[in-house]
Amino acid sequence: MKAQASQAKPRRRRGEDFNEEWLGRLVTLLLSNGREIRGMVVDATRYWLKLMDNQKNTYYINKSYIVQVIPHQQQNISV
Repeated sequence: MKAQASQAKPRRRRGEDFNEEWLGRLVTLLLSNGREIRGMVVDATRYWLKLMDNQKNTYYINKSYIVQVIPHQQQNISV
């Protein structure tokens, strides 16, 4: 039994997410209502993302409404 447990993949701990992976990246967020928002992720908490678009508008988006996060190359969007 112990041999099987040691071979298992390590599980993500509860409360972990991909915040560090998205911070400072240019992304397009596809929301549950079909709206797309493009900008840079400037802050992230457990439940919220703070996004700033190229006109310096700030959006606070609850993660439960995000359907997809699409990363962009730095050249595609200027913030």
